[in-house]
Amino acid sequence: MSDKQNWIARRLSQKSIRGTVVIIMAALPLIHIPGSALVSIQLQSLLIVMLALIILAYKPYFNVLRSNLRTTNLRIKAGITLFTVLAIVSSLLTHEQSLPLTLIGSYPEYIGLFQWVAFLVLAFFVGDQVYKIKNSLALPLLASAIILVSIFSDRALIPSYFQLSGLLFQATNLALYACFGLALLLGNFQVHYKKRPWLSVLCFAVLTTGVFLAQSRIGLFAYALICAVTLITRPHMIKTMILALSAMVLITINLLSPNLLSRYQNEDVAHGIEYRKAIYATSIREIVDRHILIGNGAGAHPVYLNQQKEVPADIAKDLRIGLRFASAHDLLVDVGLMYGLVPCLIVVLAIIWAIRHYWHAFSLHGELSIGLAFLVLLTGTLVRVLSLIITPLFVLVLISGLKKQTPCRS
Repeated sequence: MSDKQNWIARRLSQKSIRGTVVIIMAALPLIHIPGSALVSIQLQSLLIVMLALIILAYKPYFNVLRSNLRTTNLRIKAGITLFTVLAIVSSLLTHEQSLPLTLIGSYPEYIGLFQWVAFLVLAFFVGDQVYKIKNSLALPLLASAIILVSIFSDRALIPSYFQLSGLLFQATNLALYACFGLALLLGNFQVHYKKRPWLSVLCFAVLTTGVFLAQSRIGLFAYALICAVTLITRPHMIKTMILALSAMVLITINLLSPNLLSRYQNEDVAHGIEYRKAIYATSIREIVDRHILIGNGAGAHPVYLNQQKEVPADIAKDLRIGLRFASAHDLLVDVGLMYGLVPCLIVVLAIIWAIRHYWHAFSLHGELSIGLAFLVLLTGTLVRVLSLIITPLFVLVLISGLKKQTPCRS
């Protein structure tokens, strides 16, 4: 190789490239074809797989990936290896779905075996580089821009009873994405406000508006969680600003859309909770009955949830009118259905390990941004269907928590 080629190779393998991968994953909603959600999601899925293939095929990037894997705790490597092996076995032995659909996923999210492997490749390639973005406004600004475009594209429907979905095609995903941007913003708000005060306030207002317009109960819970932690841990000035801006945005939106708060009525919330409990109970029973060793493979719909004789009357009524469940609305249960009980337990242990790390990171060093982002994404993955936007970001932050050394040992 020439000196110029060697210089390019060195530059391309620098840490900045790993930060760029994080930005690309967060920017997936920008791959949006108006009126064609299906094609947009397929293109997003293809881009994720292509990024992973580039990392595996290009030697400088592959060397970074290999180096990160070498420095990973042996127990984590054993868990990831076992997860991958069982996922491949379940995909090859499944009878619920054709092999191509098991590999590439099926409607609506197209998350198959290839995509899960790509999530892991990208996450280990980035490693603990996620921590480097906490002092940057890049991701909060990107999230704000995506929310602004979403509001503009659906502006005609906002005065009526309407859940904003915009570039993310689904209101809860939009709310969680906005909360992800808010977590990164508020977790280090003192630094951002000191450098760019008006831009920081504008980001907060835009992202808060997106959460409220989405009218997502899960999104609102994640928003309340972020604000509560920030109010407890941050100075008085920031507390006052958060409360004042949140109140102003909520009052303004409620004037434009008087039905905004109707989704948060007690009976509506109670029905939603009971419905979810029935989904989880039915899906867990299927895992115990059928998937102790292997699952249905990725892309296959839950079996029991789509059989009227296996579900409570409330769900059976929806099945009779044509509703079909592609997901159990929970990452852990979905992994159990797809790949079996052991991969499900591996994910549970990984989450517990990551929570332990982020708790130490905050209690010892006050590192709040990535920890808040992890809480938001964990909330979304535990009570929502799999998503090409939320799920890979969750895997990214989860692996970062596993890769990063616990601060008390450093």
